[in-house]
Amino acid sequence: MKGYLLGAALLAACAWGYLQTKKLSGSGIEAFYQTDAETTGHHYTDASCALLADEFRGSSSGVINGMAVPQRTIGKSEFCDNMKKFSDMLENVEKRLGRKADIAYSTNLTDPTYAADHRSATVHVTYQYSLLGGRLMNVHGTRVDTLVKRDGKVLLLATEDHTNGTIGPQ
Repeated sequence: MKGYLLGAALLAACAWGYLQTKKLSGSGIEAFYQTDAETTGHHYTDASCALLADEFRGSSSGVINGMAVPQRTIGKSEFCDNMKKFSDMLENVEKRLGRKADIAYSTNLTDPTYAADHRSATVHVTYQYSLLGGRLMNVHGTRVDTLVKRDGKVLLLATEDHTNGTIGPQ
């Protein structure tokens, strides 16, 4: 009888542990944004794209150089293609300048709002991104991210972004 009770307790503990690995945690979310900052700040496009869920949807709008940018929605493949093109363009700018672009990227997060099952969360983010001390690009904005946890990884499922700033020589 004791063997059955011990086996049942062990099975229950394993099941509880397995379910916990499927849930988002504050530390997992913080680690996601630390990785995001590193991959964005260094333009590691493949690593940045690996942070996106396959069914990622992002929408963006804002004001750039004083002009309204209409809302646009894209999926993962288009986002990753755009990121690669921007990284290539940035590399060409650095070659022409003969120096690094002095990339600065920072984010600030609010406490996440978790879904009832803790497998997804909504996070409000403010951010700042600049090149050459803001002389080539200086954007800041707010976004609402939806994160999910799948196969032990925290992934970005969706983002709604509103950007303000300047792009081009200032």
